Amino acid sequence: MPIECPVRFPRLTEDEMGEIDYRVMSHAFATQNELGQLCDESVYQLSFADRLRAAGFVPQIEVPITLTFREFSTTLSFDLVVDDRVPYELKAVNQLVDEHENQMLNYLLMTNASRGKVVNFRSKSVQSRFVNAPLDAAERRRFDIDSTRWSGDRTFQRLVTELIQDWGTSLDQSNYSQAIVECLGGKDRVIRQLPMELEGRSLGKQRFLLATDNAAFRITTFPDGAPREYDKQLWKLLRPSPLDCVYWVNVGRHRLNFQTMFRGDRQEDL
Repeated sequence: MPIECPVRFPRLTEDEMGEIDYRVMSHAFATQNELGQLCDESVYQLSFADRLRAAGFVPQIEVPITLTFREFSTTLSFDLVVDDRVPYELKAVNQLVDEHENQMLNYLLMTNASRGKVVNFRSKSVQSRFVNAPLDAAERRRFDIDSTRWSGDRTFQRLVTELIQDWGTSLDQSNYSQAIVECLGGKDRVIRQLPMELEGRSLGKQRFLLATDNAAFRITTFPDGAPREYDKQLWKLLRPSPLDCVYWVNVGRHRLNFQTMFRGDRQEDL
């Protein structure tokens, strides 16, 4: 299996999630009342799990999520899973931000779980946010391919297509990019600092991910298709570089779009 987790999460309804979470959160507040606001995340994690266990729950900490594709493999983890039903991400930060919710959403999609929660112990009172995953595993593997503006390396296109078929859409772009980098030969071969020059002015060096010696690649995950403005931004990045083109792949919810952008393209045509 390309994505593995020892827990097979049920697709909980809002009411089912609420009933479990109401009881669980009382122990989160008790944990903070006892330890205060200044402990490390790992301390809250163990204390929270101990309280849940004493109350009759079955908590598991650091539940692994393993992603594999060809020679690539990486393991992520849920901080806490309660009763093989509800995953929690635990934080000790001044304020929850969208990035924390996005992390949980990514994990939910990977494991086909429908609902989870992010809990922060650093704030004055325990702060939490529900996170819901709108797509199940089958839906994330239902997509069309648009390659009408693609004239790049077919081997690269097949690599990306197989990856999305394995993992599905809607994951964070960094997951896809890391796997592609490894399959193309690893960081030392793929990640390059290239000189940038515009109208005779040296602009230092820019980091690129290279699919070939003359072509960079960029993975985006705009869910409903890339905004038109992004074409122009990619062209502006490519123009001062020594590269011939950029392979741009957008992984939308239900569409995988391949496009090759050449340095000689006119900006007004984008």
